[in-house]
Amino acid sequence: MQDDVAMVVAKTMDGGLFMPGTCNYGGVMDSPWYTRLGKQGSIIFQLYYNNANFFNAYSTVQTLDGGFILAGRHQGTGAIERIDALGNVLWFKIYNGVNYFSSIIQTSDGGFAALAQRGVDGGYIGLFKLDAAGDISWEYN
Repeated sequence: MQDDVAMVVAKTMDGGLFMPGTCNYGGVMDSPWYTRLGKQGSIIFQLYYNNANFFNAYSTVQTLDGGFILAGRHQGTGAIERIDALGNVLWFKIYNGVNYFSSIIQTSDGGFAALAQRGVDGGYIGLFKLDAAGDISWEYN
């Protein structure tokens, strides 16, 4: 039985695609699984993380340095992950009080803006401005 799940795909600067998802890897359910394809569909990298991270990405974009920013949730709490162009994790942050992040973009200052669902049953939204390290500069609710 396959348990692979992916909810988003992003285009890359070189005309390829990046797809973050989760899979059952090494006996660990919901292990992060990231695939980057070249312009003609060749695999540039396909990485499995057997770390019980349980990170589900709902939004991703390629960053100006060629890496990727991923927004979603980790075990029911909003989380954002930053990886380099080869898929190495640069940082992973959990944001308490956020149910999940539904969208993320890179801003002109090199930071990020992320849209979040907050509250019981995700009843209201929050907009977070983050610096390049993922620290909150400000938030709007």
